[in-house]
Amino acid sequence: MFTGSEGLLGVVTEATLKLLPRPPYRASFSVGFANMKTAAGMVRAIFAEGHLPCAVELADQFTVAAVRARTGTRMFDGCRAHLIVELDGQADGVRKEMRVLERMIKKSKPVFLQRANGAADCERVWGIRREFSYSLRDTGLTKINQDVVVPRGQVEALFALAARLQKRHGIKVACFGHAGDGNIHVNLMLDESEPGFEIRCAAA
Repeated sequence: MFTGSEGLLGVVTEATLKLLPRPPYRASFSVGFANMKTAAGMVRAIFAEGHLPCAVELADQFTVAAVRARTGTRMFDGCRAHLIVELDGQADGVRKEMRVLERMIKKSKPVFLQRANGAADCERVWGIRREFSYSLRDTGLTKINQDVVVPRGQVEALFALAARLQKRHGIKVACFGHAGDGNIHVNLMLDESEPGFEIRCAAA
């Protein structure tokens, strides 16, 4: 049984599933950037060049700072944006495409560029990604989460809008999520002890 918009109710009577084997090889990049504009532009460039990663994750300065505070990692020193790009498929093809992507990313002069080869290395990259929500919770601020879906080509504009909202309303905003399909978690990070908290929350 499922519910949809405007009270729509339905019952699934039959489902046909197709099982696909896992790709035999994975590799990923973890990349730090000095600013979000460069990081988001890199996402656009990757797809414009015809690459189809299985995962693309992007995080803003507030999120990166929270992860650094929680984990104590020095990896994010000097970073205001973080990008994860993962490829999967046949090993030879993935390695070749990773070399092409590496040259492309290096042209943007990232703060750091780490490459993970194989499932175990990739899981270490995702270990940091899984800390994002916990890190925001550790700030002690109230996190109001909104999932915002935009066309992939507008991800850069969404992050820019979030930055403008911070300045306009005096509310910290933490954005991270699935840049590959345009689904970004936009989190209002609120201090309930501050005067005017409810008014600014409603305005934002």
